[in-house]
Amino acid sequence: MKTSVVSAAAVAAFALAALTAMPAAAIDSCAGGTGVVTPDGASGTVIGAEGALCQVQDETGVLSLIAPEMLMADFGAVQPVAAPPAAPEADLVTGYYLCGEEATGFEVELSEEGSYAQDGAGAGSYSVAEGQVSFADGPLAGRVLPVVGGLLAVPGAAGGAPVACELIEE
Repeated sequence: MKTSVVSAAAVAAFALAALTAMPAAAIDSCAGGTGVVTPDGASGTVIGAEGALCQVQDETGVLSLIAPEMLMADFGAVQPVAAPPAAPEADLVTGYYLCGEEATGFEVELSEEGSYAQDGAGAGSYSVAEGQVSFADGPLAGRVLPVVGGLLAVPGAAGGAPVACELIEE
């Protein structure tokens, strides 16, 4: 009987080749370290989740928030990455924001006490949970907006990543 010895490097190379030959599949969670291909074809790695969106870092280091169903698994790019700790809800910077384009956007002032005022439209209350701001009443009642990097954000164009509003004054 002949016994052959296969090096660990050969086994690893074979496993890597098998993984890279697998077809891409949509991911269903934002598990840190998952290699993905973004809707625009860029390779990246999931860093963690922010609300219902995956925080993805591309090859150049740019961070984006993308819905998991818009990401395809990239089995050749899996990298061990520790997910960052969940941001505390107090990370929302309060102040006066300009959200969206000047002609089509809106201005809103968020107070630390959970109330807001919208120029010329009235006032209401809001709460922050799981990386999102929910407006309970007033002119923005029913709207839920993400928090990106501690700033209020609005959904991106054509379902793209959220875009942070401009903080005019803290």
